[in-house]
Amino acid sequence: AAEGEDKGVPLLSLAQTLVFLPRLQMRYYSISSSPKADPTLVSISVGVLHAKTSAGVVLHGVCSNYLARIRPKQDRVSVSVRTSS
Repeated sequence: AAEGEDKGVPLLSLAQTLVFLPRLQMRYYSISSSPKADPTLVSISVGVLHAKTSAGVVLHGVCSNYLARIRPKQDRVSVSVRTSS
């Protein structure tokens, strides 16, 4: 057995493991509100991903689930607006 394995001690810390994971890509969403209704408010429509693979593994969308947990008037999210192409 590898060192630390028999005691249930991980061979790598969480911080060391995260170094190997790719960074998440920026997500783009369409604005679903109108500046005519309220020029100070921007709304987006997001479909929250909950899916099960054919192997039975449950998948949850990273960003959509994060946005779904946002508490209105309590939480803040950093965003940027870009013009459509």
